[in-house]
Amino acid sequence: TGMKVVTSLLRHNIVHAKHHCRDADDIWKECCTAVASDNPKQLRLKHFLLSVVLRMFSDAKVSVMSPLLATTMFHLWAALSDDLEERLSVEVCIHLSDCLAEIFSSPEKGHLAWPVYQSLCKMGMAAFVDSCLLTLFKQDQLGRESKRCFLASVMSYDSTNFVCLAKVLLKNDDKYERLWQSGLLDMAASTLVMKTYTQGSSDEAVEGIMSKVAEVAGNRFLTLLPGMENKGAQVLSLEMIVDVIEKLCFGGYNVYEIQIVRLVICVAASFQEEEINESVVIVKAFLRCCKLIPKLLKKVVRTKGEEEELTMLLEMLLGYTANLWERKDCFSDDAISSSSSIVDSLIVSCLKYGMMDTSAFASSSVFGGCLKIIRLILSQSSEDMFATEGTIRPGQVHAMASSHSAFDLAVSKKEELSTRLKSSPISRSDGESQFCEGLSQHSHSAFGLAISKKEEFSTRLKSSPISRSDGESQFCEGLSQQQELIRLLLCCVSLDASHVKISTDAWGSVLSAYDASTSVTDGLLRRLLFLYDANKCCENEILLCDYQWGAMCKKHSLRMSADESAPPFDEQQSWEWFLDSLNHDRIRSTLTQFPIADTLVPVAESDVESEFRNASNENDQMDTGMDDMSESSSFGVGDDSDGNNSSAASLDEPKEVTPASKIHSTTDIWRGTGEDPRYSPGFILPLVLGSLEANFPKERGAGKESQGADEMELDKDDDDDDESEEDLAQHQAFSVIARRLCDRGCISLAIASLSSRCPSVRKVAVAICGLFLRALQMKKSHEMKSWRERPQQEMIMASLQRGLTVRRAMQIKKLSEAGDRVELGSTSVSKQRFNVTMLPALSAVFLAKALMIMSRPSDDMYGAMNKYFLRLNDYHGAFQDCFGLPAFLSLYCSSSDDLTRCRTERNWALLTLKDSTVDEFCYRIISQHHVPELIMSSFDSLCDQVGGKSELSLTIDVIQCLIQSGGSRSATHLIKRLGLLSWLHGVISWRSISTVLPFATLKCKFLQLISTAVTSYCDEYSNSDSLDGDQTIFLEKVPLADAVIQICLDGSDASSNESHTVLAAACDTLWTIHVADKKQGLAMQRVGLTSLAQMTNLLTKCVENDELFAQALISMSALPYSVSGDEQHGHTPQLFCELALTFMLEERVRLCRGDTITILKRVYDLMSIFSKLREDTELVTTIMQCRHIAASIRDGVQ
Repeated sequence: TGMKVVTSLLRHNIVHAKHHCRDADDIWKECCTAVASDNPKQLRLKHFLLSVVLRMFSDAKVSVMSPLLATTMFHLWAALSDDLEERLSVEVCIHLSDCLAEIFSSPEKGHLAWPVYQSLCKMGMAAFVDSCLLTLFKQDQLGRESKRCFLASVMSYDSTNFVCLAKVLLKNDDKYERLWQSGLLDMAASTLVMKTYTQGSSDEAVEGIMSKVAEVAGNRFLTLLPGMENKGAQVLSLEMIVDVIEKLCFGGYNVYEIQIVRLVICVAASFQEEEINESVVIVKAFLRCCKLIPKLLKKVVRTKGEEEELTMLLEMLLGYTANLWERKDCFSDDAISSSSSIVDSLIVSCLKYGMMDTSAFASSSVFGGCLKIIRLILSQSSEDMFATEGTIRPGQVHAMASSHSAFDLAVSKKEELSTRLKSSPISRSDGESQFCEGLSQHSHSAFGLAISKKEEFSTRLKSSPISRSDGESQFCEGLSQQQELIRLLLCCVSLDASHVKISTDAWGSVLSAYDASTSVTDGLLRRLLFLYDANKCCENEILLCDYQWGAMCKKHSLRMSADESAPPFDEQQSWEWFLDSLNHDRIRSTLTQFPIADTLVPVAESDVESEFRNASNENDQMDTGMDDMSESSSFGVGDDSDGNNSSAASLDEPKEVTPASKIHSTTDIWRGTGEDPRYSPGFILPLVLGSLEANFPKERGAGKESQGADEMELDKDDDDDDESEEDLAQHQAFSVIARRLCDRGCISLAIASLSSRCPSVRKVAVAICGLFLRALQMKKSHEMKSWRERPQQEMIMASLQRGLTVRRAMQIKKLSEAGDRVELGSTSVSKQRFNVTMLPALSAVFLAKALMIMSRPSDDMYGAMNKYFLRLNDYHGAFQDCFGLPAFLSLYCSSSDDLTRCRTERNWALLTLKDSTVDEFCYRIISQHHVPELIMSSFDSLCDQVGGKSELSLTIDVIQCLIQSGGSRSATHLIKRLGLLSWLHGVISWRSISTVLPFATLKCKFLQLISTAVTSYCDEYSNSDSLDGDQTIFLEKVPLADAVIQICLDGSDASSNESHTVLAAACDTLWTIHVADKKQGLAMQRVGLTSLAQMTNLLTKCVENDELFAQALISMSALPYSVSGDEQHGHTPQLFCELALTFMLEERVRLCRGDTITILKRVYDLMSIFSKLREDTELVTTIMQCRHIAASIRDGVQ
């Protein structure tokens, strides 16, 4: 009661007195004296006075305080901060801190702050900082919140003497980490940075302070993600973070501002608050990146990329700049217009260094990233931005790039991209947090270490058991300087075609870099050449004969004639360069996997070109799309695969399907080894047609000439007896060029192009075939005694011509019976398919190869092919097997008495089947003729033949090609109906591995076949499960894995290199099976087929390679095993546990959480079964050392 009375009196005096209050001063002084005293007799007085003071704070006002009272309160705070063992002392100290902080925060209370600051200086800044931190420690323990930060308020008053705070903030202690996580140091660190930046201090501790501020902002951001309850605290802390970021983005602290830029991205992406205007910060961060990239580029070029840390920082900065630019919608028009010079400087710098010679650098991906960032800025900019005065336009960028001193080298330099295989154990998880990307080992602050610890619990990789933590940026990964330069040029032409001009030398440089293939680079170059020609960007008119690509290109080959009335085709124009440029081996490679999706008009890059800015480009793409859609709906594959197998059934029209399901799913990705050598039919065929038309003999009547050239109607009665010498010379020249083109393989390429999805390509192909047939039937050709193979070639071409005519007649009849009107030559989408029939690649490639064989009488298959075409009698020898398997069954089931010829025909049939199976359309025909069943049945006989391993290898290739090309249809038919997975492990389960697969190449092929089949099964059933809602169990996991292990442990490999190749293929296949099991659902655990000794033996083979060891260990830890009697008392279980635990303990690679728990469960299972393992002291010690790994995972300790 007495305390309440005294408290009320004191509160009354303090609150309402307008003059100096001696009673309050005396109470504060007595309280200070009692707190400072060590006399235990005054302990009760101390508690009484502290309780009185604590009750006074609720109504205390700074406005009535005197300087003496303020100084007394500070002395009381200093005395209490040294002894905070009692809760009452902590409460009073916290209230005193709030009151004193208000004194320093209010500018009008300078008369109170000055005497307190003098007392603070006498106390010492180091002691003051320690006292503040001790108070914060206790405040954190009690969970109390303070209104203000006393330390931050004093620093806002004067921050010049707080160098000691930098050392304190950089302490790596658990207590300080808790303060950071709780946010109690946020305001102090923020104030120190803001004041240091304002005052421009050059102290050595500034760099460390910047590091800690980056740590504070990062940790506070992690705690401010959505889901927190205290919304007010979040907004307050986020405002503080935004203020600090805004200063640091223009602060010039180059070491740590990359982390700050990342924080800007995180604030904008993960936390949206109406009170926060993040657009201002994003603009400033983007502009800061634009300033930093040129500086960092110079350093990287100066060091020639030898300093990996600088290169990594540049890659990260480029990625963050692209991320910020994607949020350009938040930019204000004023901010963009006022900062156009900064962006232009970035473009100029990136273009200057991005195109430089990179032969002295280890990798050019970072320079590709520089060109990519220019393209992103240009493609995503608005027309208003280009209209701003002084802004660099795309046409100017193109001019600078084409006139660069290294343009010729940059556009023609081919390099291998550092792309990673799907099964590579060093690929990163797609689910890994983008925020954590880039800070793992390149940040030396505690924040970087904390992030690296979080990364240990990244999501499970779909394609790899090992996750990366090196902070590698994904923006520049795998980029090619050449490809990015071409994409940049494409972007400039599509955006600003009217201002793009290219010189003759630049045209020659681009054309010399083009190799006429279907690779990604050549596809981009072909599109660029097309846009140059379509938009008339060249100085001179470009003719068809000017496309002298590659090594044959001559920079001055363009026609320099100023006469605009010159004819489009010069009669004296020589096409020798074209014949010399053709490579017969590349023609054959094109036929091995014909690119059916290649188009006559190069397809636009959707992510590179802005089609809405180029009307002509948009129309071109629309026409191509309409053509493809019409063909898709006309000749798509039906869903019914159980059709009739007769020849009449093969002529039935395929059922209609949607365009997107058939055309746009077709891919022409090269499945062979090395670079893609295939020619682009859309580029080569017009040149072939041009060379034929340039040498086509002029008829005496112009109408006849037009009729023969355009519609290719054959007329053998055109040759008169009284032909002039000039006419004879023209006929002879035409025959010679036609024969030479055929010898080069161009006519075979044209025949194969009849399977193209593009109607325009097929039209050109038919025109070539028509002109070649005209040449074959000319009188001058008959008189050429050296052209001995002409009759057989004429037989094939005439058979093809009649076959197409019969096919079109059947289509017209079928449509007429349905009551529809037929218009031949119509360009409408619904009628266009009747002009040129689209053949399946099975028939087109067969005809192309047959023409090559018939052109060489010495070929082993000459007799079989000649016999096949001589037997065609219907419709005067018309080729009617357009939609079937021509000659396959007769050749594969050859009844020849000569075993060598029989084997040759079988191998040729298999090779042709492999080469011509390119899509689901082909597989439908193959399945209708029961070819997969026939091949799988003959595989058993080949396994037992000693000399049939070449055919066995080819059979494996055929089955794998059927799986890869057949899509969902082959997955359903081969795996579900024919039981391919069971057949794969059953065919070798009872045979000797060394007898069936005696060579390492055969083993690798068979393992790759298992991996391909499992992947197809996984993809097909994951899609069906998502639709049906039921989870399919992968029942073939155990026998397939056992077959893989048995193949790997077979000791018949001759050299160590072969053994390592088989081991790598086996581990990759085991990992594919493991991933498929995880994707489909775990099967019931049962006794396995593989013994524990075999698993351990495989692990010992992989100890020298961490990636292979991780794949094998994780895969086999999820497999059931069997234990023999000898293993009960052996060292096999102990060795398996030691290998697994040692690998985890050393952390040579980083394992994902799900994989770690899989290994721990296997070790626990072995420890439970084999009781002697628990008596092994070393093993138990290793287990105890692994507890830190187990404790970080749910259920890991158990």
